[in-house]
Amino acid sequence: MSGLERLLARAEELYRDLRFTAVSDWKARTGGLAIGFMPVYVPRELLHAMGVLPVGVMGAGDDLEIIRGDAYYQSYICHLPRSTIELGLNGALDSLDGMLFPATCDVIRNLSGMWKPA
Repeated sequence: MSGLERLLARAEELYRDLRFTAVSDWKARTGGLAIGFMPVYVPRELLHAMGVLPVGVMGAGDDLEIIRGDAYYQSYICHLPRSTIELGLNGALDSLDGMLFPATCDVIRNLSGMWKPA
């Protein structure tokens, strides 16, 4: 397997890991903070500069059935916010110390109003 193939395989593994175990492992190893962010408009460089691990939360694609998340949004709303809510409700995002929500659309902007600390 070439270096590029290994890199792509690792990226696929991280993308498919809906329990964010790499984040938990990093936090256990470093004791640092991890902040989740939606796909765009987040100053990741500032998070890096603060020693925080920026974690892209891209929803779950077709890898997760949305059950409880549909109680928060109508089923015609795009998959990204609905699956992000589902990931939050099922505990998959518990390793994150916070979330940043961009103002890309009304639905994603309003996710911050639903997000509450445990």
